[in-house]
Amino acid sequence: MTMTMSETEAAAAEDVTDRLFGEGVGALHLMGVHLGVELGLYRHLAGSRVLEERMTSRRPMGALELT
Repeated sequence: MTMTMSETEAAAAEDVTDRLFGEGVGALHLMGVHLGVELGLYRHLAGSRVLEERMTSRRPMGALELT
């Protein structure tokens, strides 16, 4: 006995799969942020002059040079 899915069932299954994948990516992002907080990476970046200098020295996106 073979089972087939209708187009609406297939579309619904694809929607659920897409949502689960998106939620998984979001969960990994939150875990990365939590890890950064726990390790003190954001605190270190906040007190870093290097980051400030890099951010202020950046060119506008339209001024990128291709070499």
